[in-house]
Amino acid sequence: MPTNALTIEVNSRRLMVISRHAKNGGIVAVGWQPRRPGDQVEVLRLSELAHHVPRGVVERMGFHIFVLYLAGRCQHEVDFQSHACRPGSLLHVRPGQVHRFGLSSEVEGLALLVAPTFLLPRQHRRGDPWHEGFFDDFAWPTRLQLEPTQRAELRAQFERIRRIAASQTSSTLGLTLARHLLACSFLGLAYATEMKETASEQAAPEYERGRRFRLAVERSFRVTRRVEDYAQNLGCSTRTLDRTIQATLGVSAKTVIDERVVLEAKRALVHSEETVAAIGEQLGFSEPTNFVKFFRARTGEAPGTFRLRQQQKDERPLLGPAKRRTQGLPPSGKVIKAKQR
Repeated sequence: MPTNALTIEVNSRRLMVISRHAKNGGIVAVGWQPRRPGDQVEVLRLSELAHHVPRGVVERMGFHIFVLYLAGRCQHEVDFQSHACRPGSLLHVRPGQVHRFGLSSEVEGLALLVAPTFLLPRQHRRGDPWHEGFFDDFAWPTRLQLEPTQRAELRAQFERIRRIAASQTSSTLGLTLARHLLACSFLGLAYATEMKETASEQAAPEYERGRRFRLAVERSFRVTRRVEDYAQNLGCSTRTLDRTIQATLGVSAKTVIDERVVLEAKRALVHSEETVAAIGEQLGFSEPTNFVKFFRARTGEAPGTFRLRQQQKDERPLLGPAKRRTQGLPPSGKVIKAKQR
């Protein structure tokens, strides 16, 4: 399918939107293509973005986006979870996730956009938590509610990075400074909220095997759902792989694979007009009935039923009536409240 590209200007800085499934309310894939070659980070105000993100549009991000809400209230949806955001909410959308803003003129904040290879080093040094698996290792929540002091501190960091990124003289020192400021901010939040490292006590070979398994699933979940295939690819037995995943993630290897397939199925069911049969075929099922049985066994409902329920849900506004906004929105999803230290 040909790729349609839409370039928009935001305060003289270009954002590239790569759209593959934008027709008929589908998913808009947003890839990283900066205005200047080498740019790795961008900080934008939500009021800037609001003019260029049509209400209700669903996006699949190709990079990290952190949204620090500073004023107003709204719902921000990430992979079928609706998060009630208010001043102090920090929302994280990871590369590959599907999300939908609920922006309005009442909402303001800062959106930090980070190239997928910029933030975290790929090389994992034993004992150092800052590496590409950081957000998985610490079970970083999609929404983190900050105390006023921490909100002010993070805002100051975002504003400083914004000035660095907007500088006309991009330098290695500037990029390095931005990276270290981000590392300091996120490590500080993990420390302040007492997040626990899920795999810190695991032996290095087991941790590395679990990391490679997660990457392999992300690459190949459409091709195979067999634990045996992943174990063979990783050079270990199925028992060893399952024991590793149980120790590091707390679930079986099969559960990890199936949950990834179900998530992608849900995305396609809700955000595309493909038939159930076509979606099943795209996910590697030889027969539509096999896909229906697989989906029902893991979600408790048929694909068509799930699609209809979500469509009815999407007919409701992302922002509730004015009275409800002034009284505050009920909490939704997992929230960790940051503690002062």
